[in-house]
Amino acid sequence: MGDKSPKTGGGSGGTGGDGSGDTPLAIETDELSLRIAQILEKQPKRESERFLYQPLPIIDPKLNGSNYSLWARKIKLVLGGRGKWHHVTGVPEPPKPSDSEFPLWEQFDLQILSWIIDSMSSDLVGQFIEFPTSRDLWNGISRTYRSGEDALQIYDLHIRATRLIQGDQTIERYYQICQSLWNEIDRRDPNNMETPNDMMKYNEKTQAFRLYQFLHGVDVKFDAVKRDLLKDIPLPSIETAYSALRREAARIVIINPKTRTDDVGSGLANRNQTNFNQKPAKPKNTQTTSSPIEKTKLKCEHCGKIGHQKQGCYELIGY
Repeated sequence: MGDKSPKTGGGSGGTGGDGSGDTPLAIETDELSLRIAQILEKQPKRESERFLYQPLPIIDPKLNGSNYSLWARKIKLVLGGRGKWHHVTGVPEPPKPSDSEFPLWEQFDLQILSWIIDSMSSDLVGQFIEFPTSRDLWNGISRTYRSGEDALQIYDLHIRATRLIQGDQTIERYYQICQSLWNEIDRRDPNNMETPNDMMKYNEKTQAFRLYQFLHGVDVKFDAVKRDLLKDIPLPSIETAYSALRREAARIVIINPKTRTDDVGSGLANRNQTNFNQKPAKPKNTQTTSSPIEKTKLKCEHCGKIGHQKQGCYELIGY
């Protein structure tokens, strides 16, 4: 009788004792797990490959030989933001041509190389187009245009920063020029202190000196603000001083506006006032003269009478 009882399959998984009876549900679960693992394994590679299809921004202005510092900074920001700056630095080292990763790396590198070429003025392309990798191209451009620690150029930058004054420029424009000069000085003449404490002290002294430079060059109408800023202990930052001067510039405009629009308005008012005060001019009349003596000299060629001329003769023009 026992042989007629229903068989359970030998376990809760629906398999026999030898494990050869997998159910469709178990097979589907295993296949799904395998596919998920394969997708996750390939995901980083796909994320990296997206770089090949992302358009890189146009660098403006393009490299023209005299703007290397600004141009190089923009290139670094773009490549660094996409995790590709190592193509230029060579750290870490690129894969060897025999490595399986090399074809994809070469694709990336050629795209970077062509983008850098496109970021140059057309008259410079010919001398750099033959470089094989983006790193070689970058080093070639750097050797050609980077002045580095050129003592003459460092001297010129410091002199220009010291002599700079606001003049007729807005406080915003003056501040921008100062910052541009200071950034270029920092790039060419960097802080070479070794210990963190020495570096901090050097930077503090540099910032204080630049604050003096900045305040010295602003217009005399800001003298009161300059005195207040220099009373502070410790000294304010350059950014704080700039903010205070901007507020003062805005206050001056509001309290004492002197605009061309006002001048034009006052001019119109003066002209209108003059017109109201003046008596209306008499219409020109050929029959009237400035004096009786002149009038007696007039004789009409039409009627022969004295006192008027032909063009004012009443026989012709009517009474």
